[in-house]
Amino acid sequence: MIITGTADPLVSEKGIQGDPAKDMLPLVSTEANIDYWKRRNDIVWLKVVNGGHWLPTYANGKALDASDLDGFDGSYMGTLNCDYMASTGIYDFLLSHSRK
Repeated sequence: MIITGTADPLVSEKGIQGDPAKDMLPLVSTEANIDYWKRRNDIVWLKVVNGGHWLPTYANGKALDASDLDGFDGSYMGTLNCDYMASTGIYDFLLSHSRK
């Protein structure tokens, strides 16, 4: 299972070139990554439109926003989009893929 956000400032959908001089490794595009895993496994891809680097989920009926935690500056994480309940989707996915 892969969950991506289209507005993720940390993991660009387009990928990154990388720069060995700055210890930055290249990162393939989201599409190339999904294609790679599709050829090897059956995967579920959840694309969160306008979602940043947050896990879209709820707690006590409201969006779980870690930027409210003391001492955490989540401004670099991009937008929080909770159109989808990721924790429920992950749970359902894991139940449907039991170990054989």
